[in-house]
Amino acid sequence: MMPLSGFFPSFDHYAFLISKCIKHKHLKVGMSLHSHLIKSALSFDPFLANRLIDMYSKCNSMENAQKAFDDLPFKNIHSWNTILASYSRAGFLSQARMIFDEMPHPNIVSYNTLISSFTHHGLYVEAMDIFWQMQQDFDRLVLDEFTFVSIVGTCACLGALEMLRQVHGAAIFIGLEFNMIVCNAVINAYGKCGEPGTSYSVFSRMQKRDVVTWTSMVVAYTQTSKLDDAFRVFRSMPVKNVHTWTALINAFVKNKYSNEALDLFQQMLEEKYSPNAFTFVGVLSACADLALIAKGKEIHAIIIRRSSDLNFPNVYMCNALVDLYSKSGDMKSARTLFNLVPKKDVVSWNSLITGFAQNGLGREALIAFRRMIEVGIKPNEVTFLGVLSACSHTGLSSEGLYIMELMEKSNDIKPSLDHYAVLIDMFGRKNRLAEALDLISRAPNASKHIGIWGAVLGACRIHDNLDLAIRAAETLFEMEPDNAGRYVMLSNVFAAASRWMDAHNVRKLMEERGFKKEVAQSFIEIRNFAEMKLRNNFPARGKHCSFVMAALAFTIVVLWAWGENSFITTSQSVQAWYRTSYSGFMVGSTYSSVIPDTVKENTEKTYSNSSTKEETVKDDAHSEVTHTYAASTINFNRSKSSENTCSYGNGEWVLDDSRPLYSGFGCKRWLSATWACRLTERTDFSYERYRWVTKDCELPAFERSEFLKRMQDKTIAFIDDSLGRQQFQSLMCMATGGEESPEIKDVGKEYGLVKAKGAIRSDGWAYRFPSINTTILYYWSTSLNELLPLNMSDPATSVAMHLDRPPAFLRNFLHLFDVLVLNTGHHWNKVKVRENRWVMYKDGIRSELDNLKEIDTAKNYTVHSIVQWLDLQLSSHPRLKVFFRTISPRHFRNGEWNNKGSCVNTTPLSRGSKVEQNRSNDPIVESAVSGTQVRMLDITALSDLRDEAHRSHYNIKGTSGGSDCLHWCLPGIPDTWNMILFAQM
Repeated sequence: MMPLSGFFPSFDHYAFLISKCIKHKHLKVGMSLHSHLIKSALSFDPFLANRLIDMYSKCNSMENAQKAFDDLPFKNIHSWNTILASYSRAGFLSQARMIFDEMPHPNIVSYNTLISSFTHHGLYVEAMDIFWQMQQDFDRLVLDEFTFVSIVGTCACLGALEMLRQVHGAAIFIGLEFNMIVCNAVINAYGKCGEPGTSYSVFSRMQKRDVVTWTSMVVAYTQTSKLDDAFRVFRSMPVKNVHTWTALINAFVKNKYSNEALDLFQQMLEEKYSPNAFTFVGVLSACADLALIAKGKEIHAIIIRRSSDLNFPNVYMCNALVDLYSKSGDMKSARTLFNLVPKKDVVSWNSLITGFAQNGLGREALIAFRRMIEVGIKPNEVTFLGVLSACSHTGLSSEGLYIMELMEKSNDIKPSLDHYAVLIDMFGRKNRLAEALDLISRAPNASKHIGIWGAVLGACRIHDNLDLAIRAAETLFEMEPDNAGRYVMLSNVFAAASRWMDAHNVRKLMEERGFKKEVAQSFIEIRNFAEMKLRNNFPARGKHCSFVMAALAFTIVVLWAWGENSFITTSQSVQAWYRTSYSGFMVGSTYSSVIPDTVKENTEKTYSNSSTKEETVKDDAHSEVTHTYAASTINFNRSKSSENTCSYGNGEWVLDDSRPLYSGFGCKRWLSATWACRLTERTDFSYERYRWVTKDCELPAFERSEFLKRMQDKTIAFIDDSLGRQQFQSLMCMATGGEESPEIKDVGKEYGLVKAKGAIRSDGWAYRFPSINTTILYYWSTSLNELLPLNMSDPATSVAMHLDRPPAFLRNFLHLFDVLVLNTGHHWNKVKVRENRWVMYKDGIRSELDNLKEIDTAKNYTVHSIVQWLDLQLSSHPRLKVFFRTISPRHFRNGEWNNKGSCVNTTPLSRGSKVEQNRSNDPIVESAVSGTQVRMLDITALSDLRDEAHRSHYNIKGTSGGSDCLHWCLPGIPDTWNMILFAQM
C-alpha cells in the first residue's frame, strides 16, 4: 500500500484492517481495501474473501457481498456459510434459502443458521421443514445444542406439544439431557405450550442451574397464569437479575394484578436492581390499568432522568406512556409523547387511536387513522377495532359503516366477530336495532358470538325493547349459563319496563342457580396507590316498593281477578291516557321548540315499535285514543322519572320562631364570610325565621342525626356554580349543627380538589365525617360541560365549550357518588361568554350555536345532553340518586350586577307567601328530566317569593362592594333546598 517507503501490507495487516471496517461500518475504506487485495492477488485467499463478504453484509451492502462471493474461484463451506449468514442477518430469507439449496454439503452451522433465521422472522413451518430435512442427514451431521435451542423455540411458537416432546427426546438420545442451554430452552418451550409441570420436571432433574434457568422456570409458570408457583420459584432464587424481576412484573400486569406488580417494582428498587426498558413498560401498564396518573408521572420522570441508559425515547416506552396518559384522560400529553416516538409502528398508532376512542374523541380518532394510512403504516385488526369503537361511542354511525366497508374490501384484513360486535353496539346506541339484527344474519357465525348478543341486550336495556331483550338474553344464557351479569341485565330490562314480577323471577332464578352479582369495585389513587372502594349489591328494585307501589300491585291483582279481558282493556286505557298526556307536554307544548332535535326525536319514538299494531279504544271518559301494544305482551311504556306523590314546590312560607337551623356566627368554618349576613352590617334578620310548609304533604323536619345515619358510608356531591356552593355550605352547617367540628377531615386531595399555584381558589371542596364515613363535596362547574383551552401555552386563549360532554370531574368520579345535585344557568349570558372566551363545540367540532344569539339554545342543549347521559349511566349505578336543581331566581332592580342593580327590600313575603302551580318555573330543567330517572329539585317559585333574603348591599364592616341580588344570606333559603332534597332522597 505504501511502495515509496518499501512497506507492503501482509495478510495479517489486511485481516486487521477489515476487522476495523466491520467494527466501525467503514464501507468506503473496506471497498478500498478490496481493490488493493485484488491488485495483490490476495482477494482469492478464502479467509480474507470470507471476511470481505462479512464486511460488506454488515455494512448493509449485500450487492457487493454477493459479488465478492461470486468472484471466489474456490468456495469452501465457510464461504457458503458466510454468504448464507449475511442474507439471513439482512432478512433476505428467500435468497438465503436459495443459497442453502445450492450448497453442495451444508453442515450443522448451515442448518442452524437457516433454522434460527426462519424462527426469528416467524416462519416456523419453514424452520421445521429445514429440521426434518436435517434429520435425513443424521448420519453425516452431529446435532448440537444450538440446533435444539432454535427448534424447541419453533415448536413452542407453533404450540406443537407432541413435536416438542419428540425433539426433547432426540436431545436426550444424543446426550444433551443435562445441557444447561438446551434445558433452559426446553423449560421455556413447555411453559409456552401450557405444560409448566413438565417444565418443572426438567428443572428439578438439572444438575446445575444458572440465573437463566431460574428465570425460565418463573416464565414457564407465568405463561399459564400460575402466579403463586412463579412467585414461589422467584423467592427461592439464589441470584436474581433484572430479567427475572421484569418477567414477574409483566406477568402480574398481564393477569390484572397491577397493584402487586407495583409492589414488586418497589421491592426491586429497594434491592438496588436497575430496571430496564421492558421493566418500565410493564410498570407503566400497571399504572394505566389502575389509572394511577401521579405514580405514572413519577415513573415517567425516572425514565427521563435515565434516558441515556434506556435509549429513551424508544418506541416501546413511548407506546406505554401514550397508553397511560390516554387512559387517564390526558390526551394532550399522550399526543406529545406520540410525536416523540422515533419510528412509529402500528402499536404506536393503535395506542393513540384507542386513547381517542376511550375519551370520546371520535373525530380525532378518525383523523389519526387517516394520517396513519397516509404515512404508510398498514392498520391491523386492533386499529379497526379502535376506530369502530370511537365511532360507536360518539355516534358517528356513517363513518363507522365506511370503516367497515374499508375492512370488507381489504385483501389483508377481514372483519372478525369482534368488529361486528362493535358495529352492532353502534347501531344499538342509535336505536337502529333492525339494522343490527340484519347485520347479525349476514355476518358469518355472528349468531354464536357472545359479544354481539351482549351488545344487543345492552341496546335493548337502553331503548326498552323488551321482546328483543328476551331473545338476546335467552341466547346468552345458552352460550354462557354461568354469567350472572346477563341475568342482572335482563332483570334490569324488566324493571325498566315496570314488569316487576318478571324482574323478581329472574333474580330468583339467579339465587336458585347459586349466582351472585359481583360486588362493584372502584379504585381511587391515594398516595400513589390504588385504594379499592366496594359497593354492596342491592336486591331488585321490586323489593323496595313504596306503599304506593304496593297499593298499585294489589289493585292489579284485583283487576286480574275480575277477568283477563277487562284487565287488559283497563290497562290499555290507562296506558293510552298516560302516553297522550306525556307526549302532549313534550311535543305539543310551547316548550318543545327549545328541546334539542335529538331529544325530541327520542321522545317521539318512545312509543313506536315495529313489532306493534295500532288499535283504537275508548278510555273512561269515552274519548277515543289511539295506542299501540305488543301482539303477545301488554307493554307498559314507562316514564323513567318516578315523581313523588308530594309536590314539594307547592306550599307556603310561614313564621317559625324555632328558626334558624344553625348560627351564622358558629358556622364560620364552612360559610363564606360575605354570605354569612350576621357578620355584615345588616341588622334585620327576620328573613331567617320562615319555614316552608308544603301543601299536599308534610315536609319532614331536618334532623342532623337522621341525615347522617342515612348518609353513612355515602357521598353526596354538588356540581354547580356559586349557588351550588351555597347549597353545599348550607348542608355542611346543617349536618354539623353550625358548630366547629375538628374531627371532620378535609379530603379534597382524594378528588383532586386542591388549590393550584396562582389560583384564587380550588375547584371545589370535600369534607368527610370519619366516624360514619359520610362525604360531602362541591365541584365548581359554571356551565356543566367540559371546558378545554384551545392553546394551553397561551393564557389568553379561547376555551372550547363542549356542549355535549360532561365535565371530566363528573365522568371520573361518578362511580363514587351516592347522591348527586346539579345545576347550571347564571353564567349563560353574553357577558360571561365574552369574559370566559367560550367557543361552543358539538361532537368535537365547532358548533353552529357559536354566536351570542344562540346562548339560550346552547344552554338548553347542554342541560338535555347531561341529563340524557346521566340517565344512561344510572343503570350501572343502582345506588346513585341524581337531582337537577331548578334555577335560583335573581332579584336585581333598575340594572344588573355591578351596573346599578339593587335589591333593597327587607320586608319578608312582600311578593306573597304561597305557590300553587302545576308546572315548574324552570321549563328547561322540567323538560330535560321528564321521562328520565333524573329527578327535579324544584326550588324556583318558592325562592322567588323571598327577595328580602339576598345579601343585598350589606358588606362586612370596613369593606365595600356592590349589591348582590343573586346569592342568599346564610342561614337562609338554601337551607330549605336541602330540606326538600333530604325529603326526596
